[in-house]
Amino acid sequence: FRLNAAMHIEKLRTKLLPWVQATFPNQEVVLQHDGAPIHTAKSTHNFSSESIPFWGKK
Repeated sequence: FRLNAAMHIEKLRTKLLPWVQATFPNQEVVLQHDGAPIHTAKSTHNFSSESIPFWGKK
């Protein structure tokens, strides 16, 4: 089973973000991706830049 960028974004949106917000309220959090294709996809970068307040914008 291989994840694609759309599936990765869905997991970020429905699982990771709610968990981070519930577990670390009002705390600074750093999310770091490696160089996997689903992490470097333009759609993932766009979603992360627009939807994840703790995502590096670079």
